[in-house]
Amino acid sequence: NDLNELEDNEGVKVCQDYKFIGVCREKIGNFKIPLILVKNHFNKGEVIEILEPHKMPREVIINEIKIVKNNLEFSSDEANPNDTVILKDIGNIDRYAILRKKVSNNGELL
Repeated sequence: NDLNELEDNEGVKVCQDYKFIGVCREKIGNFKIPLILVKNHFNKGEVIEILEPHKMPREVIINEIKIVKNNLEFSSDEANPNDTVILKDIGNIDRYAILRKKVSNNGELL
C-alpha cells in the first residue's frame, strides 16, 4: 500500500480503507466459540473481513450479534467498543484473528 493510505493507530500504521473492529479475545466451550473484543462499532447485517495468520482474508455477513456480559448472553443489533460478543456467522477463527470493516472514500463505514 502507498504510504499516503496509511494512518497512525497507536503507533501502528494501518490502511485507511478499513476500520479495525475487533480481535479474538478467547475461545470458550467444547466447540471453541470465539469471543470477540469489540474495538469499533459495527451493526448486524454488515460485511466484515477476517484476517488470520497464514490464511487469505475472508468476508462474512454478520447476521447475529450476541453480547456477553456477566456470564449472560443477549441479542443485539449492534456491537460497541469494549463489548465482548459472539458472532456465530464467523465460524471457527484463529486465536490471533483481526476483524475489520471497509470504509468509504470519505471515511464513513460502509
